[in-house]
Amino acid sequence: MTTFQLDECLNSKKLVEGCAQEGLCQVFRFPANMKGLKDPEMLHQLLPKGNPLITTDFALLDEHLEFIPEYHPGIIMITNSESVLQTLTIKRVQTILRKFKTQFSQWHQVSWQNSIVCLTQDSIKVLHIDEASNLKEDGYFTYHSRWDKALEEILGQNANK
Repeated sequence: MTTFQLDECLNSKKLVEGCAQEGLCQVFRFPANMKGLKDPEMLHQLLPKGNPLITTDFALLDEHLEFIPEYHPGIIMITNSESVLQTLTIKRVQTILRKFKTQFSQWHQVSWQNSIVCLTQDSIKVLHIDEASNLKEDGYFTYHSRWDKALEEILGQNANK
């Protein structure tokens, strides 16, 4: 069973409880003793634990990419698509995750290792960090296309780097 780690931006009891009810994965809330840590220190402490990190903090890529190693357990970023102007609430996060998990039934069985997966209401984007610490795009999919097998293949390739 895959274990996921929430960061401080997405430290939702409702999300953890919902995942527990599904019984397909385990989700850890953000550790109380780490509250208020700066992102570089949070990444330094959480990524070595081996659990993919789930966050709504898109600034991690823009501001702290150098603190994400080439080899990591995976990062899943959830955000509104550009067409959605409302605030990203926990309800919207749950809707995005539900849509993704419904269309990608193997989500709890694949390796997220070394992949950065960005989920929105409309799309899925997969990235990885190369040996020169550059962010590289591996694939971009909309929910209107057949993408599940391609996503599984890309995640597998990234996990085997």
